[in-house]
Amino acid sequence: MTGSFNLLVGATDLGTGSDTVLAQMAAEVLGVPLDDIICYSSDTDFTPFDKGAYASSTTYISGAATVKAAQMAAERIKIRAAKMLEVEDHKLIQLANKTAIAPNGKSVPLAEIALDTFIRMNRNRSWHWLLCLAVIATAVSRHNSPK
Repeated sequence: MTGSFNLLVGATDLGTGSDTVLAQMAAEVLGVPLDDIICYSSDTDFTPFDKGAYASSTTYISGAATVKAAQMAAERIKIRAAKMLEVEDHKLIQLANKTAIAPNGKSVPLAEIALDTFIRMNRNRSWHWLLCLAVIATAVSRHNSPK
């Protein structure tokens, strides 16, 4: 089972490496390696609207949006993880190494949290919290993937 995040960015990378920088920022907040952030930018079919290219300022402008969206996703992940790990306060959950870790050392992989969330969403039809306003960072997992 694997887990990754999609980072949808409206800003265009003009050779400044902004896609990589934004992915690094999201990875740090979410506690995953850079390879687990799949960055899609400048595709008007499914990325958020952006007013234009602004070279190195992309890090400052889109970076703040990326961090905010990643924090929103991390908060939701921690809420679900707290329920799965039977921890009363989700703020005590730490995200690191593709895992949510409780204060008592118990942990659950992010891919399992994504799968649990997907199953509950299909059962309850509560899709609303998945949408982050600035950038969409969603957890995906592939069940029964080749090892």
